[in-house]
Amino acid sequence: MNTRYCGRNYRVATAAIESFVDLVERCLRVLIPGALVYARPRMGKTHAIDYVCLHLERSRPDVLTVRMSCEHHRTDFEGPFFSALLIAAGATGQVLNTSITNKRQELIRRLRERLAARRGHIVVLFCDEAQRQSRNAYEWLRDVHDQLAYHGIRLITFLVGQPQLLAQKAGFQMSGDEQIVARFMIEQLQFYGIADAAEAATCLAGYDRTRYPEHSGASFTGFFLPQGVAAGLRLEDCGADLWNAFVRALPRRNFPGRRKSRWIILPVLWRVCWGRAVGLTHRCSNSMKSTGRARSRNPATSPHSDRSSRRSADRHHDAPHSHHSGPCDQIG
Repeated sequence: MNTRYCGRNYRVATAAIESFVDLVERCLRVLIPGALVYARPRMGKTHAIDYVCLHLERSRPDVLTVRMSCEHHRTDFEGPFFSALLIAAGATGQVLNTSITNKRQELIRRLRERLAARRGHIVVLFCDEAQRQSRNAYEWLRDVHDQLAYHGIRLITFLVGQPQLLAQKAGFQMSGDEQIVARFMIEQLQFYGIADAAEAATCLAGYDRTRYPEHSGASFTGFFLPQGVAAGLRLEDCGADLWNAFVRALPRRNFPGRRKSRWIILPVLWRVCWGRAVGLTHRCSNSMKSTGRARSRNPATSPHSDRSSRRSADRHHDAPHSHHSGPCDQIG
């Protein structure tokens, strides 16, 4: 078995991830300096950042992407903040133990060198769990923004975190800290998981339409279910079945209302659709081999819309495709 098929070396797009990609591309196009992306816990925000970084690596190789995980500290210290930024920029060793001034200088130098190698002038910074950031941290980050601008480099920051980010933004506006809002919180996007059966089908379509290696080889579904695919099986057609199975599996007491039940389902379905579906199909493949039968489904049973079909199309597939890199991007 090829472990690249059953490991976590891939990311699958959803409607929310497509919206995230659209936001990033719009900010790059018109040079919006910052945006915030918020969602409840376990909605897949960190993995969405993985997908966006891979998308930028393919579509905008001149753009340098930097990811920083914001840490919780009981008190604010400038040294640990710049150490975290340096680590995100790829620094290691003794430089992390130097003075704050040296850390600031090393960060700017390192970012300039990495951009020069790409022949670009834009740094995209993703701050994960950004609700942990303090006012001081934003001021320090604003210093970095200004220092890079002095050297002709644009810093575009995406604050990704929980809904507390909205409260932070409102607090800064009320306290008159408009310089923080204007640099890092101009645009905002609510992120979510998978909202319905159509979006579940979109995720599963990634396995049907993505090939590894790219431009050749079998699709993920075809690798594990060659007989089923030959007979017409597509995981995309199982989206409604998968969604309904989760609805039936959860206890009825978890559904006091439609709006709340949506948020109960999504974190679970999100992880299964995009992290476990291939493993499940492998077990199904073994079962089919033992019975000598291939399973097929009527495509008409999948309730996905034209918009979902556009999102699920692979860039290197013959089907109509979106402007993004595809639903199932390999990593590594």
